[in-house]
Amino acid sequence: MKYILLTLFIMSLLFGISAAQTANLRFVEVLNDGTNYDVKLQIQGNPLFKLGSSNLKFNFNNADLANPVLLVSHNFNNAPIYFEITITEPKPGIASANIELGFPNFGTDVPNTWTDIVTIRFTILSTVASTQLTWRNMNPPETDNPTVIFLDDETNQVTQGIFNSLDTSPLPVELTSFSLAQKDENTLLLNWETATEMNNYGFEIERSVSTQTVTTKKEDDSEELNEEEHDWEKIGFVEGHGNSNSPNSYNFVDEDLTGGNHFTYRLKQIDIDGAYEYSDLVELNIVPKKYELSQNYPNPFNPSTTIKFSLPKNGNVRLDIYNMLGERVTTLIDKEMDAGFQSIQFNASNLASGVYFYMLQSGKYIQSKKMIILK
Repeated sequence: MKYILLTLFIMSLLFGISAAQTANLRFVEVLNDGTNYDVKLQIQGNPLFKLGSSNLKFNFNNADLANPVLLVSHNFNNAPIYFEITITEPKPGIASANIELGFPNFGTDVPNTWTDIVTIRFTILSTVASTQLTWRNMNPPETDNPTVIFLDDETNQVTQGIFNSLDTSPLPVELTSFSLAQKDENTLLLNWETATEMNNYGFEIERSVSTQTVTTKKEDDSEELNEEEHDWEKIGFVEGHGNSNSPNSYNFVDEDLTGGNHFTYRLKQIDIDGAYEYSDLVELNIVPKKYELSQNYPNPFNPSTTIKFSLPKNGNVRLDIYNMLGERVTTLIDKEMDAGFQSIQFNASNLASGVYFYMLQSGKYIQSKKMIILK
């Protein structure tokens, strides 16, 4: 029995010695726009180990690519534990990402999941037919400029695992959420998040207001709501993060509610090369709580200005323009209107310069404001 236990103990020691830490390396292509070629270097531990000073070297096609430079330093760069990662070119066609540990035995974990190290940018010399990215071996080592990966004791090296895996699939712009909420009485807030982004120039925000909904009769005579006919307008733009494989949050505030009471939004995500795609729709009904007549804008004006007003309920609306003598010079609106945020453009090209008044009437509500035509 003692002999069996001793044998098992010796075998466990031998297994522990042989189970050395292994490092896997791979490339992730993140940009190829005809001008720049960006590639991310990633590392994976098997099992987990703490990373020491290392030189990650790889070959590239220097007939098509040139000038490797550091674009983003993702991990293993937290001072004072590590110095800033540097990118060098020890020989034509060989690039090296150099990691330097400042304090032995205090290295950062390399987990058994893929971890970003750096993103390197190359200048494209010609149309890239083949980047020819291949790692320089460490086991057995290259005769010249091998890859070297140390544990954080700065003495022992890890064992080479899989070094030639290349993921050329570009990261899409993955939209994980898109929501709409009322911020205050006259303001709506749009929020959205992305999980990953590739070549993301940004987002145009498009809005449709008070479009008519068409209904059709089903066989059982019940009504079914068809897809709405939307008249879209661009109301803003939010710049994207370009390339990212980490979550990003965005928001946009719409303070210019006008045209009705039903607001629908969509995002037009635009790539750097001009390609685009639309998000799903978000929509909200919002009705003003009170009547309100806003100051026209611009003011003074020539020849046109915009008048905005809010209606808390449906009803007949009249909007007149008066001169300083109290004479009505024109009627802009005299009709039934739905509750909501409304606006109208007034063209005064046929009126002389001077002070005028515009008056809004709806039910018992009457309000007037002064405007100035300056020609």
